[in-house]
Amino acid sequence: MNYDFLYTRKKFSWDYNSFTLWSIVSTPLSSVGTIVVMPLLSYYFRVEDSMLGFAGGVSSLFTYVLRATAPAPWVFYLSSVVSLLSSTVLVASRAAVSKLAETTELGAVFAVLAASEAVIPVLSSFVYTYIYNATLETFPGTIYVTAAVGSVVVCCSYTWLLTHGVSKFPYSQIPPS
Repeated sequence: MNYDFLYTRKKFSWDYNSFTLWSIVSTPLSSVGTIVVMPLLSYYFRVEDSMLGFAGGVSSLFTYVLRATAPAPWVFYLSSVVSLLSSTVLVASRAAVSKLAETTELGAVFAVLAASEAVIPVLSSFVYTYIYNATLETFPGTIYVTAAVGSVVVCCSYTWLLTHGVSKFPYSQIPPS
């Protein structure tokens, strides 16, 4: 979210130094989620990809709700701790897709994923800019509420995958309907 600095400046009157301090705490925590927690849960505890994606969606949901409603700066710091698993959504999505697609189609599938990962931030920046500017004086946290709604969609998608058992079978093993 490119709006963290603008939001914290408006909400908590943070200057560049205060924001940099938060960023120094937040960025390594996000990396720990991807580099340490994700492989630990995936390889050591054998948590399936859909469950990791769901956990990442829930982590993002709580992170955005905390940021949107943070009454004090320490809650914004707490949101960084809560976001530990939020980066697992993309990794789990790729892992699940790699198990669902045929081996000959993996290149095409990952090309589509890469293209959408490049285009979505560009398009969403227009939406977030409009929302932030429209709600700046009434409730600047609306951008985080919007992102939380997106996290709910991610959680619902992974819930569907978990309940229908799609993520448990590689493409070649899915029984015909």
